[in-house]
Amino acid sequence: MTNGSGPTPTKQAVLNRLAEEQATWDALIAEVPPAWAVEPNAMGAWSFKDVVAHLTGWRQPLVNDLVAAVQGTPPARLDWPFTRIESEDPTHGEARTQAINDWLFDQNRDRSYDQVLAEVSLQWTLLRTAVALIPDDLVERRGVLANLYGDSLAGAMLGPDAFGHFHDEHEPGIRAWLNARRAAG
Repeated sequence: MTNGSGPTPTKQAVLNRLAEEQATWDALIAEVPPAWAVEPNAMGAWSFKDVVAHLTGWRQPLVNDLVAAVQGTPPARLDWPFTRIESEDPTHGEARTQAINDWLFDQNRDRSYDQVLAEVSLQWTLLRTAVALIPDDLVERRGVLANLYGDSLAGAMLGPDAFGHFHDEHEPGIRAWLNARRAAG
């Protein structure tokens, strides 16, 4: 799959998607003054900082999978109350997802906004670096990364659900909060 002149088109497409998503994310971060970021009620009782930490936490299993694939090692274990895969079990999924959300909140409650932003920045760097370094034959192979539920890296990252957690579940609420916050002065 490598033509000797650089990444495969699919790998490049994944890298391009990551760059687009990070640009969207960085633009949103730039819109939120640090003083607003720690105020409660940006999304329910959560502050914007809490939402950033939440999204970073849910993305970490994929980051661990990618780094492990590049290093040829097992993924780093997370100390979650349930695995991401267990949380999506239809039998008890909602309760498990809530347990993970509560656990992530507790883990990040006392961290500063700067610490949370540093972690998300590192996570974007790890994502881009791991994708750039992952062997070309693993980019399109299904079942390589556990947290992609049998999909390939290219299939998952280029599909509509890749960043759906942010775009579908959180971005509309964050944008509404920002607009209301601006209107309030």
